[in-house]
Amino acid sequence: METRWQDFWEKESIYRFDPSSDKPPFTIDNPPRYASGPLHAGHAVHYTHIDFVARYKRMRGYNVMFPLCFDVNGMPIEVRVEKKYGIHMREYDRHEFIRLCEEFASGNIEEMTRQFRIFGESMDPSVYYQTDAKYYRRLTQISFIRLFKQGRIYKANHPVNWCPRCGTALAESEVEYRDNITKLNTI
Repeated sequence: METRWQDFWEKESIYRFDPSSDKPPFTIDNPPRYASGPLHAGHAVHYTHIDFVARYKRMRGYNVMFPLCFDVNGMPIEVRVEKKYGIHMREYDRHEFIRLCEEFASGNIEEMTRQFRIFGESMDPSVYYQTDAKYYRRLTQISFIRLFKQGRIYKANHPVNWCPRCGTALAESEVEYRDNITKLNTI
């Protein structure tokens, strides 16, 4: 029964965003999910909340753009690839490591897309992007250059979260804090 309805929704393009529509547009700026493994309960809860909004807006007459998108760059994928193959990126051929990461992410994208379909999520697969696509990289470069020309890009001194094992900067969201008993004092 479930599959029948999912097939119908797909065939009828129920969730397709139509850029030429007269309906008022409503765009969901959905952060691309890391393609670092299969979906889990947290994904189901998080994306279901977003899906509620998309469905509500469609029922209210909006032309909803709810893209299917994946982040295939960064630490989560690299760390999983290292663990899966028992290797360390710094001690492995760079191009081969990138190939392993791409292969790993691609397999996860396939599985995650299948799982989103099972969840009944109303994302539009025709509005698809992933962060390693050439057009996406070009778009981010153009955006950065535009912001630079507008004077919105600047240099400043900020602390950098650094991973000594990976030899790279970390995003604030990738840092885990904990209280330790120590003789080190922050002044």
